[in-house]
Amino acid sequence: MAGLYPLSRMQQFDSNGRPLSGARLFLFDGGTSTPRIGYRDSSLASAHPNPIRADSTGRLPLIYLDDGFYRHRLTTSTGALVFDDDGLPVLSSTSGGSGTSVDPDALFKTRDIKIRFDDSAIDGYVRLNGRTIGSPSSGATERANADTQSLYEELWGFANISVVGGKGANAVADFAANKPLVLPNVAGRGIFGMDDLGAGAQGLLTQTVLGNDPTRPGATGGAQTATIAAANLPVASPWSASGTASVTGGTDFQGIHSHNVSVSGQTDIQGNHQHIAGEAVLGGSVGGAGLRTYTGAPVAQGMTAVAGAHAHNFSGAGLTDSQGNHGHNVSASGPVTVTMGSNNGGGQALSRLPPLLTFMIYIRL
Repeated sequence: MAGLYPLSRMQQFDSNGRPLSGARLFLFDGGTSTPRIGYRDSSLASAHPNPIRADSTGRLPLIYLDDGFYRHRLTTSTGALVFDDDGLPVLSSTSGGSGTSVDPDALFKTRDIKIRFDDSAIDGYVRLNGRTIGSPSSGATERANADTQSLYEELWGFANISVVGGKGANAVADFAANKPLVLPNVAGRGIFGMDDLGAGAQGLLTQTVLGNDPTRPGATGGAQTATIAAANLPVASPWSASGTASVTGGTDFQGIHSHNVSVSGQTDIQGNHQHIAGEAVLGGSVGGAGLRTYTGAPVAQGMTAVAGAHAHNFSGAGLTDSQGNHGHNVSASGPVTVTMGSNNGGGQALSRLPPLLTFMIYIRL
């Protein structure tokens, strides 16, 4: 299969915009100084001379190349360098002219990441799911195949990439020993730039947050939720209250009750009680032999029998009447006691995830 050289039939100019008449084009294998042949036809049957010369207007001829990566170097007719570029991809045409196919390495190289709206494995890639890759006899869980060796060898050297059974002397030896290599696990994780990206640590992602070195590929950290601790609450002084309260006015103390009295030897004055007279004088007349005849009921002198609820007046020591139903005035004062309510929070963890959309993430074999 052959692809068309990108500068085919294109006119070349010098720095002053003048056509490079007779310019010379040299082709090499990518990354080398090994000459590569260009062809006049897509069947790669008729080779161009090396170097390939532009016409008098500076236009290059139609050039076909085998698929792959190339280095191309253009000079003037006298040999002055115009450009020298490497890593030039060439697309291969399919048989029958039904379309073009692309060399997989022309767009993605080993260890490149692809994000795709998909839910399954695809050819040429493995998923970054924390499973393993390795040789056909390794028992690797994501892919056990010889085509994983390039990725295996490129990932092996990173300190945070592990090998089942432990790393040996080198990646080639471990692959040959059928040791599975554990892939990074991006499942359920966002993708962030490392904290330095070759420009020195920025201090935005720190080891305190991630728990490992944030300046290297594959550092992990973060959490789906977080429980707010007291230390995370805003700084504030707790509120307090103080003061003095006074209660004035009358509160009735009703009903029959007693008062202790210390005046003139008096004691409790109760509700229902009576007094018995201490002297009785009997009425009557004097009869024979000087004897007095008494008739009728005795009469108490100056006193009567008292029964039922009644009151006594006391005038000593500022005391006043103690009646049956009456009230007392009450006055109270003192500091206010404030009781705060209990914490009614539920203690549930707070979500830390922003709005998001999920994709499949692959890495090139």
